[in-house]
Amino acid sequence: MLKSEVQKKIWNLLELMSQAGFGRMENIVVKDGCPHLTQESHLVRTVVLDKRPFEHRASRMDGDFILTDRQVAFVNSVQSIHDGMIVTLQFSEGLPGRMDISEHLFI
Repeated sequence: MLKSEVQKKIWNLLELMSQAGFGRMENIVVKDGCPHLTQESHLVRTVVLDKRPFEHRASRMDGDFILTDRQVAFVNSVQSIHDGMIVTLQFSEGLPGRMDISEHLFI
């Protein structure tokens, strides 16, 4: 999957993770596979004192690039949520690591 194939709102979350480096995002509403930041959404950065700064670079001249397996798994997971919330999204070195997702139960 290429960067250019990812919907903008999901890409914005990947960019926020890359900029913050380490931490988590909380309370991201998802409707029909599209994330929406609200006033309840927030970013909690983790400062890792013994890590050297990392840098992600585009691997192609046009600025597009192939997403990592973790990024693709994140995109697919978000798009599979019909109506719910990403309660916690943990990331390290700018890449998604794990998510807690809350979805409505339909009986």
